[in-house]
Formats: sequence, structure tokens, C-alpha cells
Amino acid sequence: MAIHCTALNTLQFQTLATNKGAGIVWSPLSNFLLYGATTKIGLARKAGVPIAIGCDAPSGTENLLGELKIAKLVSDREGGLFSDQELVDAVTRVPAAMIGWKGYVGSIEPDRAADLLIVEGTQGDPYASLIATDESKIIAVVIDGRPRAGRASIVDPNSPGVELIRIAQQNLVLDIIEAADHPLGGTSLSSAIATLTYALANLPDVAGEAHTLAPALIGAHDHWRPVPDYDDRAAGPMFAASTLPGPADVDPLTIEPMTAVDNPGFAGRIKANMNVPQWLKDAL
Repeated sequence: MAIHCTALNTLQFQTLATNKGAGIVWSPLSNFLLYGATTKIGLARKAGVPIAIGCDAPSGTENLLGELKIAKLVSDREGGLFSDQELVDAVTRVPAAMIGWKGYVGSIEPDRAADLLIVEGTQGDPYASLIATDESKIIAVVIDGRPRAGRASIVDPNSPGVELIRIAQQNLVLDIIEAADHPLGGTSLSSAIATLTYALANLPDVAGEAHTLAPALIGAHDHWRPVPDYDDRAAGPMFAASTLPGPADVDPLTIEPMTAVDNPGFAGRIKANMNVPQWLKDAL
């Protein structure tokens, strides 16, 4: 499976298709923000390469509802490469097939997991309506038949183990708290946001604490090891103090809102980005 593929040409897409590659993941807004151009998606489609759409956060949109809109704008500008249904397929059926999950998810059929996104509206074309909607119109998210997020009419806010949170300009009930035997057991989304908000606002202090703890952790068995995808050097000890950033290397940050409708400055920052073409700025 290939990601982005902004540098590929016709021959390379044909090679990818004929060698039974799983497909590509296209993240148009991320491409524009970083490089000023996106994948030659028409060539990929013509070559018969399966195409999935991904938002590539944090360098793209907030979620797939946002990325669908950018993908449609690109498709329309290039003469209507995709129908609305094909765009929705690119975030449902196609990626499910690409990762070998076709028999389980990606479509609504008997014997498959009931993973459903329920949004407002019963009029007009359902695919066009989904692409046009935003997060404030979400009624519920159902995973394997169980409502995991939804309005109080769908998920009872008084049920054990749920939380009521203000998000996407509406009150939603979340049923996502892990069981006590999970490493994140008992962690609500609200508490996770609070922890991340504090950590980002105090990054220099956090960096200082990491240096203090590093010597005690040298030699510990590390189940997880961060390896930057741009660093070709062999990863050294995970907790080597000499490789950790210090308090002077980082600045305090603020956490972004989780949805585009809660983030009024998001579109403006996209338009202010020098790499984004004018036609896209005009369309946003």
C-alpha cells in the first residue's frame, strides 16, 4: 500500500497496478499544504489503482468529512474524476478491501460488523449529502452494532461508563471508556483532553522531567520505540538522556479543537498557507 504518491507518473502508476499493489491513500489537503500540489489522481485512476482517501492529520483536514470535501473539489476541477458515490467508497469499501477486511466492514451487508455513521437529513442524494455535511450534523457513530457516540436520544447519558461532552457544537454522549484492565482503563475523553492540554502548555517542564527520569529507565525493556519516519539512523536506546529534547528545545503549544466546526480559524489558516492554490482558497 502506497501513501500519497505525489511524485508518481503514468508508468509508475501502471507498474503499481500491474504488480497487484493494494492501492494508494490520497490526502489532497495535506499535499497542497505541504507541497502546493496533490497526487496526479487522474493518472492513478486511469491506471486502475485502487484509491482510498485519508485526512493525514495533523497536516490535513480534521477528519474524513473534511477530506471528502477537498477530494470533491479536486475531482470537479479535473472534470469530474469521481462520482459522489465513488468518493464515499474511497472512505468505506475501498480501504476495507485494501487492508483485507472486505468481508467484515466497508459496506452494510448481512454478517458484517454494523459500523455506521448516522447523520441528519433524508432528502436528496445520500452520497452528496454525506460529502456536504459537517460534524455538527452527526447523530451517532455505531461500532459493531453498539452506539459509541451519539445524541442523548440514541445513547442514554445516564448509562454506566459513559460521558457527556460538548463537541461539534452539540452535546454528545460517548461510550468509549476502556475497561479497568486496559492501560487506558477509566480514561474519559474529557480527562484525556485535559491531560494533553496541560502537557502541551508545559512542554519545557515535561522535557525537563524526561531528562530527570531517563537515567533510571536506561536498560528497561522498551515495548515501544519512537522512530521518526524521516530518520534513517538506527534507533538508539529509547530513554537515552542525550537524545531527548531539553526544555530549551521546545515551546508551549495549545491543543486544537477536535472538529472543524469547533475551530473557526481552521479555514482561514488554510487560505493563508502560501502553498494552497488560489482556486482552492476561493472554493473554501
